This record gives sequence, C-alpha cells and structure tokens, in this order.
Amino acid sequence: EDRLHLVEHLASESRESTAEIRSSIQEALHLGEASERRTLGAVAEESRNRDLTLQREQQIREMITSEMETRFRKLLSDERASRYQESGMLQEQLGRMEENMSTERELQGKRMAEVVGKLDKVWKELE
Repeated sequence: EDRLHLVEHLASESRESTAEIRSSIQEALHLGEASERRTLGAVAEESRNRDLTLQREQQIREMITSEMETRFRKLLSDERASRYQESGMLQEQLGRMEENMSTERELQGKRMAEVVGKLDKVWKELE
C-alpha cells in the first residue's frame, strides 16, 4: 500500500509537472508569437517608412529635374534672343556699310569723271 501510495503520489506529481510543462510551453509559444508579431510589425513599419522616403526622394528628384529643365529652356531662349538681336545689329551694320560703299563708289565715279574731264580739258589746251 505504501508503494501504491508512492506510485499515486509520483503519478500525481508527474501530472502536475506535465501540466506545468504544458503551461510553460504554451506561454513560450504565446510569447514567441507575440515577439514574431512585433518583429513583423517593425519590419512592415520600416518598409513603409522606406517606401515613403523613396517616394519623397523621387518627388524631389522630379522637382529638381523640372526646375533644371525650366532654367535650361529659359537660358536657351535668352541665348536665342541675344543671338537674334546680335544678328539684327550685324545686318543693320552691314546695310549701312553697303550704303556707304555704294555712296563711296558713286563719289569716286564722279571724281573720276571730273578728273577725266579736267585731263581732257588740259589735253585739248596742250594740243
């Protein structure tokens, strides 16, 4: 009977120990799941933050690119306007020079005619 009592006592302790172990395992599993959820949540949050950062950086790059394109187009437009103005000024100068050359040729022609006329006169007087 002592043995029976001892075996029952050991069986009872074994059941209690098994129940404690099960409880500890369940608690460990619960803690593991909670830790996994927190870890996955942190990874998801980091991923969202990274996506937002990448999106902001992309928007900044697009904005800077747009600003640079606008500046480049303005500079190109200014350069074209400047060259057009310079071209106009050069055409005006060329026109004035052509007029001066034409006037100078006419004047030279008249002078030459006067010189020829005087030479003819002198020649006739010499004859």
